[in-house]
Amino acid sequence: DQPYLVAIDYQGNVTNQSKLPSGVTVSSISYQKANKEVLFYLESYTIPPVICRLNRQTFTYEIVERTGVNFNYQDFKYEVRMVKSDSVEIPVFLVYKELKSNRPTPVLLKAYGGFGVISTPRYDPNTIYFIEQGGIFAYAYVRGGGEKGNNWWNQGKYINKSNGVNDLITVSEYLIDENLTKKKKIAITGASHGGLLAGSALSKRPDLFGAGVFHAGLMDMLRYEHYTVGSKWINEFGSTADSVGFYNLISYSPYNQLKPEINYPPSLFVTGQSDDRVPPFHSYKMVARMQNLTSQNNPILLWAKRGTGHYGPNNMEDQLMENAYIMGFLDEFILSKDD
Repeated sequence: DQPYLVAIDYQGNVTNQSKLPSGVTVSSISYQKANKEVLFYLESYTIPPVICRLNRQTFTYEIVERTGVNFNYQDFKYEVRMVKSDSVEIPVFLVYKELKSNRPTPVLLKAYGGFGVISTPRYDPNTIYFIEQGGIFAYAYVRGGGEKGNNWWNQGKYINKSNGVNDLITVSEYLIDENLTKKKKIAITGASHGGLLAGSALSKRPDLFGAGVFHAGLMDMLRYEHYTVGSKWINEFGSTADSVGFYNLISYSPYNQLKPEINYPPSLFVTGQSDDRVPPFHSYKMVARMQNLTSQNNPILLWAKRGTGHYGPNNMEDQLMENAYIMGFLDEFILSKDD
């Protein structure tokens, strides 16, 4: 859908609006009383945050502070596809420079889909790198998020949590069926709740994916509620204290879905040793179990940082190192693979 910046009066009437570029996020809107200016941040998957000034009379805006980058953001194309999953349509945002039908295109597929959170486009240099190497970035707005209202959240929470996983699998199959890519050329990724969905999708359908990168993801859903803030999430996931909750949790828990006879795709688990939201044991257990599966030959790697919490490194040097490690991993198993 086309985004707009909208002004609304106290009676709820729209008094003005300004069309925004496709696939952008507006944040940190502030009114500067001294000079009567309205400032805000604008960013997208391919535009780092820039400060804009809104003209209140014409309701147009201009960029007043730019962030320097070494690529041309205008070379990137945006597209929204609607993917049928069960009886609903899943919006999928595609970002790329070129779609080529004569070779399998690498895809980096991401989702969050939990807690009714409305996911908005955010700039990530890893996304830029992946696309610059000829890949497609795909963000799936699966059930469980808040992008399509409260009912969309309810369709992907508690007893319906598997809907979000199934949506992610369906989107992967769609990308393959549409000849945008093929099996083993999709790298699936997600952070926190998104890591849970991505981990569950890979555990259920390892044949679809060529690699997985999971940031601070929930992996052992039979134990989540007993540590740190997990008990606050029972309304979202349910509890093992009752049989309905137990069987529902085990049906999509990535750790509990692993099968010894399967050689799972190369996987990288990223976690912080000081994460007090999703404890690092989720990643530790998942890595240990996958590494010791009898049929596991593909590499299963762990990147755990000391002094790092749920949101990753808090200084530029560590962030660059982590980004380089992740992109090196995807280079090896997705971007550089021709088959």
